[in-house]
Amino acid sequence: MKKIKKTLSVILTILMVVTMIPFASVSVSAEDPSWILDVGDFRIWNGEQDKDFSYKNNVLTIMSDKKMLIYNANENRATQDTILVDKDV
Repeated sequence: MKKIKKTLSVILTILMVVTMIPFASVSVSAEDPSWILDVGDFRIWNGEQDKDFSYKNNVLTIMSDKKMLIYNANENRATQDTILVDKDV
């Protein structure tokens, strides 16, 4: 029983120390205009044109597996544009 208490005490101490270590994080709002591109009927956050996506003839083509947020630029109107994901993505 004494050995279990000592082991549990060590584990809890390690957990307390680990939870006190500061972790760096970067927070970017989806509404931050420096990260948003308007392309056709879409608004794209966190993507680079001709690298992560392309747009031609009302077709938005996703070319990378980068996480992007894509939504209608005008939320009050349905889009006639199409989203196509490349087969290798």
